[in-house]
Amino acid sequence: MKLSRNTQLAIVVPASATKREEFASQELSKYLNKLFPGICIEIGADVKTNTTTIFIGGPERNSAVAAYISEADFDALVQNRYSESYLSDSRHCRPRSQFC
Repeated sequence: MKLSRNTQLAIVVPASATKREEFASQELSKYLNKLFPGICIEIGADVKTNTTTIFIGGPERNSAVAAYISEADFDALVQNRYSESYLSDSRHCRPRSQFC
């Protein structure tokens, strides 16, 4: 994805966005505006434009995402990408799989 000051960008949130999803979209917009002053960002659930698009939420929450990827494929993608990630507690770090 290429962004510049003249980019038109859509941040697509779920139709019934949670407070966290709303916060994520607003924070993303705020920091992109700092990096690219003048960038045109539209946030909403029904953004229908031919612009660069960033989706907030997985296919189970965001119907726009579901049009591109199934829940099973999304879950597999997330699991494969973050299978080596670590969660920490106050004592030490250990692989996520050891918490379950």
